[in-house]
Amino acid sequence: MAVFTKVSDQDLSQFLADYDLGEAVCLSPIAEGVENTNYKLETTQGLFVLTLFERRTPADALPYVVGLMRQLDARGVAVPSPIADRTGTYLKLLCDRPA
Repeated sequence: MAVFTKVSDQDLSQFLADYDLGEAVCLSPIAEGVENTNYKLETTQGLFVLTLFERRTPADALPYVVGLMRQLDARGVAVPSPIADRTGTYLKLLCDRPA
């Protein structure tokens, strides 16, 4: 199972408070994957994938990865579309992991 970091309801609620994604309804671990922790996140606004980047992923590489995903998405390539918080920030900490 590729869930390396457990997210509590309280941590998730605090994290989501900075976004316009509604309130959490259900957080389900996604077993597939080997590098990062992924959850299926259902909120009152829809379904999302929440990724926590584990320590194996260099933190200084993450802005590049997010920027690349945004560019690919803008050009119509089927990739996950990163979501910014209300201040325009794409990466925040959740359980001491970039998410």
